[in-house]
Amino acid sequence: MGNMKQLRENSEIWPQVEDTLKKQEAIGPYLTLRCQIHPDEITQVKSEEDFLKLPEGGCALKCEAQLKCGHFCTRICHVLDRDHADYNCRQPCTSILCDDMTHICQKHCYEICGPCNYPVRRELKCGHAATMECHLDPDKYKCNELVNTELPCGHNAEKPCHIEPDKFPCQIPCDVRVEPCGHACIRNCHINDDPDHLQYKCRKRCERNFKDVQIRKNLINVTKLALRNAYSVRSQLEKGVPNVSICTR
Repeated sequence: MGNMKQLRENSEIWPQVEDTLKKQEAIGPYLTLRCQIHPDEITQVKSEEDFLKLPEGGCALKCEAQLKCGHFCTRICHVLDRDHADYNCRQPCTSILCDDMTHICQKHCYEICGPCNYPVRRELKCGHAATMECHLDPDKYKCNELVNTELPCGHNAEKPCHIEPDKFPCQIPCDVRVEPCGHACIRNCHINDDPDHLQYKCRKRCERNFKDVQIRKNLINVTKLALRNAYSVRSQLEKGVPNVSICTR
């Protein structure tokens, strides 16, 4: 594209080029572009704005090429990536996920379907029924149905079905009085973990030691008072004070 008048006036060869182009009908007020994909589509370009009508190098029509998935390309006519290797089809996927013909993939066509996650109700080997994703194996599914069971400790508990009784922690408070302090154990029932309380450390304040300290303090105070009284009597006797009675309290 260019100004032929200006080119012809400033060069000896361009007048010859102009004559050749006119004979070939290849010169005019616009550039004619024919789409490689849609040969009947012709675009006349006079300015740079006209190129914007052809953003993908083809024409203004939609591509509409059929893809491997069966859907059709929705892009504007494009010259590159004609095999659509880089194209992501965003139509709803129509793949069947499992043996149930009603379980259709809910993703976009270009996304990997993955396992069937439709919710289904199935009977488990324990006899209960559970709602689970379709692809899960009911024989390996952990039943969470609550059942009343007697634990190894003798207490009854409501636990999820899949947990064995000896693996379920008893929630009943331990009622054992710990020796030698006599305080009650603050843990829940723990028949499988230090049942004899050999490792148990009582964190309560030791009342026995506290009472012993108070008794010792009282004895010390009484002893001090008796000594003061005895010293006072002795002093009076040494001074010759008559009729002094000794305190025996």
